[in-house]
Amino acid sequence: MKSEHVIDKLKPIFSRHGVPIELRSDNGTQFDPIKTAAFRNFASKYNFRHVTSSPLYPQSNGFIEGMVKVVKHLIKKNRDLDEALLEYRTTPLENGYSPAQLLMGRRLKGTIPTTVEKLLLEVIDKEKVAVFEENSREKQKLHFDRRHNVVVKNDFQEGEMLWVKDRRSWGVVDQKAETPRSYIITTPDGSYRRNSSFLVRTHRVVAPSQSLSKVKSPSPAKPVVTSPHASNTTPVKSPVVKTTTPEAPASKSIKTVQKPIMVKPYSEPGVKTTRSGRVVKPPPKLNL
Repeated sequence: MKSEHVIDKLKPIFSRHGVPIELRSDNGTQFDPIKTAAFRNFASKYNFRHVTSSPLYPQSNGFIEGMVKVVKHLIKKNRDLDEALLEYRTTPLENGYSPAQLLMGRRLKGTIPTTVEKLLLEVIDKEKVAVFEENSREKQKLHFDRRHNVVVKNDFQEGEMLWVKDRRSWGVVDQKAETPRSYIITTPDGSYRRNSSFLVRTHRVVAPSQSLSKVKSPSPAKPVVTSPHASNTTPVKSPVVKTTTPEAPASKSIKTVQKPIMVKPYSEPGVKTTRSGRVVKPPPKLNL
């Protein structure tokens, strides 16, 4: 999918509902400002802020991923997608309002019979909805952290050396990114934006002015081998003293290994036992 295709789909939505203040997306090639400048120019023309999720970390874009799952389920379970979307938009959510009410302030008339009074405009209590959604997110976060044993990390400092998991190399924290829990990491291969889950803290600290040539994985120092001919002085030979030792007898010693003797466990007459000593209890049978 190219940037032009995404722009053609966004323009009708903007003309119907207005231009958003902020637009969130993943890091697809159609949104990459380096590979294509079409979407960047589109955002500059319509004056909205484009925010991307953390690279290689779909959980940071969980709201959109959840909506994609819902749409896939609707396509799989229904033949008419428009009718399925109509019923979904008229179904109340956990906060008590349907998606149509949250967007337009009124219910939509669907295939299910309803009264005319329910189709009138009504004021949505935004504070109530915001508090409910915030409590729902906090509850979801609590259960997720408890299930996955999440440990809260301290913020990485500028100039701190880290191990980048996906790049399998060392890197230095350049700066903190605008998105939460994301950092700009400088490695020997270049600069990358990564979530804190990809970064492992070490005990080494590098100054921000340090060059990238020094950012290498630590390797053990090689031993220095010096030859006796390296110096100008010649070594002095020391006299060799021969010592005589008594010769050992030529006879070879023979080792004998005794095998352990297996002793059968004691058992009463008429009682069957296993080799380990456990009593065998036969199942009761009907003797006719």
